[in-house]
Amino acid sequence: MTGKDPKQTTQIVIDAVNKTKVRAIIATGWGGLEATDLPDHILAIEGAPHDWLFARVAAVVHHGGAGTTAAGLKAGKPTLICPFFGDQPFWGALIAKRGLGPVPIKQKQLNSENLSSALLELVSNEQYLAQAQKVASQLALEDGPERAIKWLEHRADKADELRVYQNAVRLISI
Repeated sequence: MTGKDPKQTTQIVIDAVNKTKVRAIIATGWGGLEATDLPDHILAIEGAPHDWLFARVAAVVHHGGAGTTAAGLKAGKPTLICPFFGDQPFWGALIAKRGLGPVPIKQKQLNSENLSSALLELVSNEQYLAQAQKVASQLALEDGPERAIKWLEHRADKADELRVYQNAVRLISI
């Protein structure tokens, strides 16, 4: 997600990663992050498919879009969400409530201190990993497209029933 000050956000991330001494990948992509002259433990990439990338990391930190959140959960990774707007705060709160990661940090409140603290919690809390792997196992059993088709078909049947009922009421009213 593009923030108001991508340079500042980049610096916050770099400072937090340096404080925690974890390795990190910064995806510069749409967010406009400007990651240059990075230390050896931070890699900058423009972007990568989430399903490929998230399978190869210890944890994920992102804006909290539904697709990105789902990709992190499917990969079985603890997650920290730093939401901007829309449904993102909802997903962040749900992640924290379900024990899949720390309490979200809103973009407006993001700083190197709270991010470094959350990063340490994210990678050191074994419960987050256990819960994330449990959710990933459950998601692997679900056939999402088939379930969506059945849901839509059920709703279409109900809509047809409603139209028949409404037409019958109209005929009786005449």
